Parts: sequence; structure tokens; C-alpha cells
Amino acid sequence: MAEGCTSTLKGGHGYCSMHYQRRKYRGTLDQPIATATDADRFRVKVDASGGNAACWPWTAKLETTGYGRVWWNGREESAHRVAYVLRHGQIPDQLVIDHVCNTRSCVNPDHLRAVTHRENNARSSSPSAINAIKTHCKWGHEFTPENIYVPPKNPKSRHCRRCIARRDAEAVARARSRSVKQTQ
Repeated sequence: MAEGCTSTLKGGHGYCSMHYQRRKYRGTLDQPIATATDADRFRVKVDASGGNAACWPWTAKLETTGYGRVWWNGREESAHRVAYVLRHGQIPDQLVIDHVCNTRSCVNPDHLRAVTHRENNARSSSPSAINAIKTHCKWGHEFTPENIYVPPKNPKSRHCRRCIARRDAEAVARARSRSVKQTQ
């Protein structure tokens, strides 16, 4: 039993749970040394040597997607979100953090801003962002209000009416060709 401990002993090892864990993992029953705060541990993992205008790369764990990860408030969190919170406060509801510099490992708070999902996606290089900026279909027809069909089941997509008409006409021609061949 540890000196001065009034906790109930657990198991047959003669220590309470806390002292057993200390002895098992640290080799001593002494009080652990003061640990750094989450913010202190965060700052050590940032390379801010380039100054305020440059990107500050995250030097610790990176996800396969390129975003930094850090232990924060008892759970793993995205490093860029933590950087934003440390400088600007809580992230408003319904908003996400966008990297103005387009560098996923950057945690420079001057390069981060809170935006809607739609704005964040529009600035990305995702297929939906690429398609959103297109002004013509792949056959060269201009996307005008009169030439765009928006399917009711997928209101975020758009299709060229002239291409739809061409495909439909080709399908009808193929069906007629098949029926003529069958009657011969």
C-alpha cells in the first residue's frame, strides 16, 4: 500500500488502481510531473519558422489525406481546426475551416477561415467543384438556363438538354433499326 493512500485496494498486488498503474507504467509511486497543456503540446508541433505570411506545416501526425491530427480536449482532432480555435475562438455552427493557402498540413491561423460547406467545396479541386465552373458540356454546348436540365431527384446536378435530345434520338433510331431487322 502506498504511503498516505486511503483508496480501496484492488486485486492482489497491494495497491489501489491509481498507484498500481503508476508503478506498472512509470516504475514509481511518485506523483507524475506536471504535464504540458493541450495548447503547449500543440505549439511544439508547429513549424512557424517561415513567419506570419508563410504556411506553418504540422510536424506531427498526418492523416493519409494530408491533414494534421492532435490530441485535444481528451480526443483526437484536426490540427487546423485547433489552430483556428486557438486564434479565433469556437467554430460557428454549420461552418467548416477552409485553407486559403490550399495546403492541408498548414496550421497558420492567418491561412484559415470559417466558411460554409458549399464555399469550401467550390474552392476545392473535387469533381463537383470542377463541374460547377464548367460553362459548356463535353460536346461544346453552352450551359444556359434554357439548355440545362436539373433532375428532380438530384437537384445539385445539371445536364445538357441538347445532348439529352441527341441521345434520345439515337436510342429511337437504334430501336427502329432492331425492329426492322427482326421483321426481315
